[in-house]
Amino acid sequence: MVKKFVFDFGEVDIYENYAVGVINEGEVFKRDQVLTLYQYSLEAFGKKPFGYISNRLNSYSLDPRIYSVTKMAPNLVAIAIVVKSPAQKMSAAVEKMFFDKPFKYFESFEKAKAWMDHQIANHTASFQSA
Repeated sequence: MVKKFVFDFGEVDIYENYAVGVINEGEVFKRDQVLTLYQYSLEAFGKKPFGYISNRLNSYSLDPRIYSVTKMAPNLVAIAIVVKSPAQKMSAAVEKMFFDKPFKYFESFEKAKAWMDHQIANHTASFQSA
C-alpha cells in the first residue's frame, strides 16, 4: 500500500495501479462522495491508468447513477467488486449496467486483485501500442 485515506464515509487504500475502497456500514453512498474519491484518485494516479476495487465488507446502499461521475475519470479502466452475499451480487449486477468499461464481481479479494492487475496490464499495453 502506498497511501491510506480515511473519510467520514469509509476509507481508501491506494496501491501502485488501483485503489481499494471500504465504505462504512449503513452508509448511503452519494455522488458527492464519489467526487471526493475522484479528487483523491487524481492526486494519487494523475493521468496514469488505474482501477478501483470495492471491497464490500460492510452493508451500505448506493444509487447506481453515481457511476455517471466515472466519466470524469477517463483513466479509470475497470471496477471490481468483492461481494460477501447474494444480495451484494444482485446489486453488483445492477451497477454493472451503469458502467461502460470492464466491471466484474468476485467472492475473494485475491481474485479481484488478479483480475484488476490483468485489466491494467492490458490497458497499458494497448495504450502504449496505439
